Amino acid sequence: CSADTARLLCDRPQFLATLASLAAGDADDTLRADAVRMLRRLSSAVDATAPCYRPLVHALVRALRGPAATQRGVVAILKDHAVVDVNRPVLAVFPGLLDALGSVSLTFEGGKAHAIRAILYISYLDGGLTFRASDMVLHALTEAANLTRKRDTVVRFEAIQAIKQLATI
Repeated sequence: CSADTARLLCDRPQFLATLASLAAGDADDTLRADAVRMLRRLSSAVDATAPCYRPLVHALVRALRGPAATQRGVVAILKDHAVVDVNRPVLAVFPGLLDALGSVSLTFEGGKAHAIRAILYISYLDGGLTFRASDMVLHALTEAANLTRKRDTVVRFEAIQAIKQLATI
């Protein structure tokens, strides 16, 4: 969908709530996957400058309550949003987002890398903005920093970078 269409759809909180519910809890795997794909398409055209950004992030956080396949898709979307400078201040203070990312990192091996990377990117706030990392976020970062398998080297490095970044804020 186009950017204009995405913004129109994101301006409909009930539509976003329905997508989040489908992504998180529908019994049909195909319908859950389609809902995540729609969230991804909407997300690709909306950033924090749009009035509908907060409702979209709210829908993404709600969708994180879903099963592993949903979490994998949604945490990737959030990681992609955290790359964009203008989105970081909103993501850093969005209620429950950082804790949800920490929880995904701790409980879902397939989402750990994207969750830790999202936390790292969010920690790169500009303009002197800061946020307080919760116990959940610090626990997730500490656990990731203590990974010892060779395949976890990048995740471990990113967790250490996020800890260093948060210590300097």
